[in-house]
Amino acid sequence: MPPLSQFAEFATNHPILASALFGSLLLLVVSEITRKARALVDLSSTDVVRLMNGNGQVIDTRSEDAFAKGHLAGARHIPAADVSADNEKFKRLTDKPVIIVCDNGMASSKLAGTLRKQGLADIFSLQGGLEAWQRDNLPLVAERKEKKNKSKKKNR
Repeated sequence: MPPLSQFAEFATNHPILASALFGSLLLLVVSEITRKARALVDLSSTDVVRLMNGNGQVIDTRSEDAFAKGHLAGARHIPAADVSADNEKFKRLTDKPVIIVCDNGMASSKLAGTLRKQGLADIFSLQGGLEAWQRDNLPLVAERKEKKNKSKKKNR
C-alpha cells in the first residue's frame, strides 16, 4: 500500500489525531515565517554595536525616567507614541539606519515592523531590548545630575 493511501486510511480512522497533526504543522509554518520576518527587523546586541559604530542612530522609546537612569551611548529619547513615519522629528533621523530600543524588545520589535510596513527600510530593533544589552554586559550611559548639585551648592 502506498504511503499516501496509508495516511488517508489513518486520517479516516483517527480524525482527531490527523487534525492535531495538521494543526501542529500549521503552527510550525506560521512560527517559522514569523521568526524569519522578525530576523529582518531584530538585531542582536553585537549587530547593534556594529551598526552604532557605523552610522546607526539609536532611539530609546522608554519612559523619560528610565532613559535618565541608563541608555545606550548616543541614544535619543523619543517616546513610543511619537515614533511614526509621519512625525517630522522622527523623519529627520531616518536618513541613517535607526535602531529602536525598549525594555525587553517586544514593543520596539512591533514598532520597527510597523515602520517598515509604512515604507521605512532601515529600521531595526534591539532583540531582547535593554535587558539583553545588560545581560551581554554592555555599557549604559546615565544622565548626570550635576545641575541639581550645582544649584544646591549655590544655595548654601
